[in-house]
Amino acid sequence: MKTTVELPDELARRAREHARAHGLTLRELIERGLREQLRPDRDRASYRWEPVTAGEPGDPFPDRPPHELAYDGQLGSAPQP
Repeated sequence: MKTTVELPDELARRAREHARAHGLTLRELIERGLREQLRPDRDRASYRWEPVTAGEPGDPFPDRPPHELAYDGQLGSAPQP
């Protein structure tokens, strides 16, 4: 299928330069970009972050964030330089 797309001059220039630098035609670059954006798994994160919580019920330091406790040496020893 043939179609016409209007692009800002600067974007078109950068796309042509990128395609040339990577041994692609502008058509190949656009096709790759569209395929990447339209991938079914595109919106899924590649890594799932596990939730991290600070403090548990009965925490002896509920009013102080963990990074402050670390500097006081209360979460273990700090690495020595």
